[in-house]
Amino acid sequence: MKAIFYYPPVTPHTDFPTWEPLQLIFIVRILRENNIDAEIIDGRLFNAEEIKELIKQKINGTEICFGISSLTCYQIIDALNVARFVKEQHPDLPVIFGGWHATILPEETLKEGSVDIVIKGQGEATILEVTERLSKGFDLKGVKGISWKNGDNIIHEKERPLVSPDILPPLLPSDFEKLDLKHYQLNRVLFYMSSVGCPYDCKYCCIALACNKKWLPLSSEKVIKEIEGLYKRFGFKEVIFWDNVFFTAKKRVSEICRHIIDKKLNISWSAHARINEIITWDNSFIRLLKEGGCSSVFIGVESGSQQILDRINKRIKTEDIVPSFRKLKNNDINIAVNWMVDLPDEKYKDIRKTMKYIKEGMKLYNYDTDRFSIFLYKFVPFPGTPLFNELKREEIDNLPKSARGWGSYFYEKINDAMYPWEGENGPSLFASTTFYLWKAYLQREQPLTFLGKNLRIISKIRLNRGFFRFPVEWWMWKRCRKKKDS
Repeated sequence: MKAIFYYPPVTPHTDFPTWEPLQLIFIVRILRENNIDAEIIDGRLFNAEEIKELIKQKINGTEICFGISSLTCYQIIDALNVARFVKEQHPDLPVIFGGWHATILPEETLKEGSVDIVIKGQGEATILEVTERLSKGFDLKGVKGISWKNGDNIIHEKERPLVSPDILPPLLPSDFEKLDLKHYQLNRVLFYMSSVGCPYDCKYCCIALACNKKWLPLSSEKVIKEIEGLYKRFGFKEVIFWDNVFFTAKKRVSEICRHIIDKKLNISWSAHARINEIITWDNSFIRLLKEGGCSSVFIGVESGSQQILDRINKRIKTEDIVPSFRKLKNNDINIAVNWMVDLPDEKYKDIRKTMKYIKEGMKLYNYDTDRFSIFLYKFVPFPGTPLFNELKREEIDNLPKSARGWGSYFYEKINDAMYPWEGENGPSLFASTTFYLWKAYLQREQPLTFLGKNLRIISKIRLNRGFFRFPVEWWMWKRCRKKKDS
């Protein structure tokens, strides 16, 4: 038996080497244990025409299914294009969608004519049952964790509880060797997940919808066994834990660090942490992190306003932000921090507070943006989340109504907030916040022109003063860009 899985590109242009399609590798290991030959096509490696030719070559009529995993971004646009092509070539081949978008919006996804089945949430246990049913010609009635089409009807089966990673097959080097590894950075960096779910319930996040606030970790012994086996085969120097939350169980993290030390693994690692966690860490624990290879942590602070943090149910205190930064800085651990603007009920004063904390963090790390990385995003209400459900009817009416529409919305309108956008409350307040931060500190290239140098000076003054109203410079820059593009 054979199954083919496709990983869509996140953006139209991929920088190589890139990360491995970890979501699909996890699926492959499950099928490997059950004698199903699973093949991965990485859409980032080919252009659109090459992908079509590759699909024609790979599919010979013996496949159980064609699976696609996609986030709500450009990925979903490419995923739907590929699904349509597969259906045109092989109308009877079941096309399965997984990933966050399909999980949260299964009916919307299934309304796309080329999608037959949606696997919701954790896919490993579900994909096995689905492929077994399909291989025997059975229907999918009663398979937990899916939505599917039965003729013209869409059927939503019962949810499937999260499965502990401890009972799943181990991740082996052979799972990665199915890929053409010259395109990836596995000889330098391993992207890895050691847990599923999240115990928190931030009101803007869709993860809680899929995991019901449950968090299930892989044991520290199995984490190290998998990483050590992959390390011996591929020789990477860094591990990036992609867990939604990593430091929830301090004892487990301490054990992982001690295993790394005892086994003399020459690796560094990074993971996600929360302010409410970091503030509780004592010096002995942070020293153990450092000795055990922790080089940086990713932190979602989101806002410098306590009112806004409470509004989004972040469960952190602004008074803990800088002390948490300081703890990590004093132990030579770098940080990357996510912030958001245009959050519900956010005012000018809230933006100023956010920028104040960004500035304090930058000052603490001597304005070294390699050591204190900043990511500033525009909030977008995602369907199904509590904040989305609080929107007014006219606000919801202005949001996309289809999977393809959401992909275009995220890619074309938001574009990671690195470029200004239109239509904010206030005189382009949120756009100018991003613009001045980018021009003052985050833009790597040094300005060469007289105007560029002065813009950097003005941007730093605005950030220092916290004054973002009347962004004349941004308006002029936008006008110049439009002229240049035309």
